[in-house]
Order: sequence, then structure tokens, then C-alpha cells
Amino acid sequence: PKIHCMSTYFYSTLTRSGSVDYSRVRRWTSKVDLFAMDKIIVPIHLGAHWTMAVIKVKENHIDYYDSMGSSHHCVFDLKKYMIEEYKDKKK
Repeated sequence: PKIHCMSTYFYSTLTRSGSVDYSRVRRWTSKVDLFAMDKIIVPIHLGAHWTMAVIKVKENHIDYYDSMGSSHHCVFDLKKYMIEEYKDKKK
């Protein structure tokens, strides 16, 4: 499978303003076609601990893993990111 791992700074940079700001990370994937990947691994630091999201591109699905069992709005943020990425890179 084709897998791309995002930087540990990706999610915090994407949401630094309190909401998704695609312009902050737009160029991070200039040399990578995320839509050609099978999975995209996104490490997410929530301040107290790390979680992880796995975007299954071909399945249009995002899995979220948190050892503390809590939920977080990052899945919605990542969905917004993927929509913006598609609009920008697949025009």
C-alpha cells in the first residue's frame, strides 16, 4: 500500500487559528499527490497526549485513535482539509 505520513507539526499548523486554515499547509504536499495514496497517517498532539488519525483515501474514511478513549473534532478538521486539498490540487 502507498502510505504518506504527515509531519507532527501538520495538525497544529493547520488549526493554529482555532479553525482549519488550509493556506498554512497548502505547500506542504506540493510534491505529493495525497489522492494517489492508500492511507495518510496524521499524528495529532492535543497538549496532554498524542493521538493519531488514519485517512483511508480510497475508502473516503478517517479512523481516529486515542488511547484515552476521548473524541475530538480533528476528524472534521481533516475532512475539511482533504476537501480543500482536492479543490486546490485536482482543479
